[in-house]
Amino acid sequence: MDNIDLSVIMPVFNTNNLEKNILEALSKLGSLEIKYELIVVDDGSNNGCFSFSKKIQDNRLKLV
Repeated sequence: MDNIDLSVIMPVFNTNNLEKNILEALSKLGSLEIKYELIVVDDGSNNGCFSFSKKIQDNRLKLV
C-alpha cells in the first residue's frame, strides 16, 4: 500500500474478542477519508486467537 497516512498498531495477548475488535477497528478506520493500515501484533498468544485470520480478507490488515 502506497502513501499510508495512518498506521494503527493493536497489541494482543490471548484475547477472546480479537475478531470482533479487528472488525470494529476496520469499520471505524474505514469511515476516515485517509489511507490507513491496521497492524495487529500477537505477543505470544497460545489460545489460537489468530485462527480466524483467514476469514478476514483486507489488504489494510497486517497480522504479526
